[in-house]
Amino acid sequence: MKQDGSLSNSAGVEIVSHPMTYKYIIETDDWKTLFDKLNKYEMNNTNSCGLHFHLDRKYFEKKDISVIDYIINNFSDYFTKIGGRPLNDYCAKSYKRDDQWGEDIVSRYHTVNLENSETIELRFCQSTYQFDVFLERLKMIFAIADFAKSHTLSECFGLDTMQNFEKEFEKYYDFSVFLNISKNSRQSLRDPRMIRCTWLFIKAKVISSAFLNNIAQTASTIKPSVLSSSL
Repeated sequence: MKQDGSLSNSAGVEIVSHPMTYKYIIETDDWKTLFDKLNKYEMNNTNSCGLHFHLDRKYFEKKDISVIDYIINNFSDYFTKIGGRPLNDYCAKSYKRDDQWGEDIVSRYHTVNLENSETIELRFCQSTYQFDVFLERLKMIFAIADFAKSHTLSECFGLDTMQNFEKEFEKYYDFSVFLNISKNSRQSLRDPRMIRCTWLFIKAKVISSAFLNNIAQTASTIKPSVLSSSL
C-alpha cells in the first residue's frame, strides 16, 4: 500500500499488485477474496480514481505497441464503454500522425501511457468494487494484447469505421457479455470506487488502522506470478 497525489486529504490508500498472468487471476480466489473484503467498508464516491492496467513491454514487438496505441485512441468510444471512464485531463485521447503511433510523444496522462520503460499503461478504465466487472475489463485488456499480436498497423488503418473494428475485435472479446453484466449489476459502469490490476485506490470515510491491517493482510496473500510471453 502507498500514498498517491490524487487521493486528497490523505483519505485513501493505493494498493499495488504484483505482475501476474490472466490464468493466475482467474484460477485462484485471491482477487475475489480481496473484493469481498473491500465491499465490507463504506466508501465515498469519487471520480478521481481510475483502474489502470500495465502490460509488460517485453511481450510485445514495436508494431504491437503501435497497434495498441492506435486502436484505443481511434476507437476510444468502444473502449470507454467497457472501461466506463470518461476521457479527462488524466485520461486524454491522443492525436498522432500515422507514423507516430507507438511513440512516446505525449504526456503520461493519456489513454495509453508510453512513458514507462518496462510497461505499457492503459488508463481508460474506471474504478469498480465488483469482481465480475473487474474480470470483464481484465478480459478486454488481454483481448487487446492478443489483437495487437495478430494485426499490423496497416490492417488497423483498413478498419476505417467503428462497425468494421467492432466486427474484427469481436473475434477476441465478446462485448455482449459485459453489457449483460452491467445490465444486471447494482452499480453503473462508471463506478466511483475502484480496483486496479496494478494500482488500487480506496476512498473511505474513515481510514482506521484496523481497516488498513485487514486489507494489507488480504492483499499480501496474493502471490506474485511473473507476466511472461504466455499473457
